[in-house]
Amino acid sequence: MTSLSEKLRIFRGAVFETSSLRSNYVVNRGLDDYNFDLPSFSGIRLKEIIDLKLKKEKQIRLLDAGCGDGSFLLECALQPRWKNRLELLGITSYPYHDYSSSHNLLDNNGIQIHVADLHNLTQYIKPDSTDIVTSSGCFTYLAHPYIVLKRIYSVLKNRGLCLINMFTWSALSSEDADLLTNYLKGVYGMEIERDTISFTKTRSRLLLPLRYKEEIFNTSNNSELEFVNSE
Repeated sequence: MTSLSEKLRIFRGAVFETSSLRSNYVVNRGLDDYNFDLPSFSGIRLKEIIDLKLKKEKQIRLLDAGCGDGSFLLECALQPRWKNRLELLGITSYPYHDYSSSHNLLDNNGIQIHVADLHNLTQYIKPDSTDIVTSSGCFTYLAHPYIVLKRIYSVLKNRGLCLINMFTWSALSSEDADLLTNYLKGVYGMEIERDTISFTKTRSRLLLPLRYKEEIFNTSNNSELEFVNSE
């Protein structure tokens, strides 16, 4: 019987073949990389966002969606000014951390990493429980990025903050992608620039006016979803 880790290895190999990346590619970027690569929110970058949150709270929870081997989370845990003030969690599609030289350090610093499908995020993280969500280099490989965006919105606390890069709009036509972008900016106050999204949670849940096209195979483009007039 094929083990879960072997199934994930095969699946990951198939996914990465389509993007010209080797199947053992691991996201192992650290704190400085995340601070540079992720979008800012209201002109404030990740490190400062964490500092500002910790001025108001004794401890905050940070989730890295698509955490790779956990390098970013570990560097956060080892920052002297944040010591013992961050509850750090990660979701990864493959147990890279089990084979990492820093595996014991992750455990010793209380970092929890779930090997799971981000589409099922709310099975692992409770709604309204997380202060900050980061996602670097992950969304472009998701089958249903809009579903994951809704899951992330759900697990954030009120006024919780999310930073995402490499978001993909490929399931929509360019016209519908523009309509959805304007909707998210206008209704939810999201900051969106090309493939980056940053926002703070201001409503109880995220409603996306999208539906699957009824006749996908008869359309002239590859888009599977369409924007529904929300008025």
